[in-house]
Amino acid sequence: MFINSPYRSRPGVAAVELAAVLPLIVMLLLGAIEASRAVMVTHALQEAANAGCRVYSVEEGTKQQALSLISKAMENAGVSGCSVVFDPTTSAEVDVLMEPVTVTVSVPFSQVAWLPSSFLHTATLEGKCVMPADVDISDGGDTNGYTQFDDDHEGDGHERHDDTQSEDDDDD
Repeated sequence: MFINSPYRSRPGVAAVELAAVLPLIVMLLLGAIEASRAVMVTHALQEAANAGCRVYSVEEGTKQQALSLISKAMENAGVSGCSVVFDPTTSAEVDVLMEPVTVTVSVPFSQVAWLPSSFLHTATLEGKCVMPADVDISDGGDTNGYTQFDDDHEGDGHERHDDTQSEDDDDD
C-alpha cells in the first residue's frame, strides 16, 4: 500500500510527531476539564445565591434561614469553603419596599479545583443575586403596601388596579 511512500524509509516519524503533539493535547484536555469545573461551580454558586436571596428578601425571611439554604445547596453541589455576603447586612435594615437586597456567594477556585495546577488558581468564583425587598411598609394606607403614590384616596388619579374591584368581582 505505501510501497513508494516517503515514510516507508523513516518508520519513527509518526512516533516522534505523537511525542511532540501529545503533551499539547493533554494540556488542552486538562484545561478544558478545569474550565468546565469552574463553570459548573459558578453555576452552583449562582443558584445558591438566588435561593438565599429569595429567602432573605422577604419580610419573614432571616439571614440564618438563607445561610442554611445556601449551605445545603453547596453541600449538594460538593462545594465547601464558601463565603456569603448579605447587603444590607441585616434584614431589619430593609425598610423600603423594593429596596435592593443582594446575596453574594463566593469561593476561591483553588478550593474547588480538581487538578493541582496553576490554571485559575488565583481566581475567585462568585454567584450574586439582587432582588427587591418584599416588606410590609404600610402606614395605614394602601392595604397592599404601595403607599408611595396611593393612600386609597379615590379620585386622586393614583388608583391601582387592585384598589378597585372589577365588575366580575362584585358577582361573587
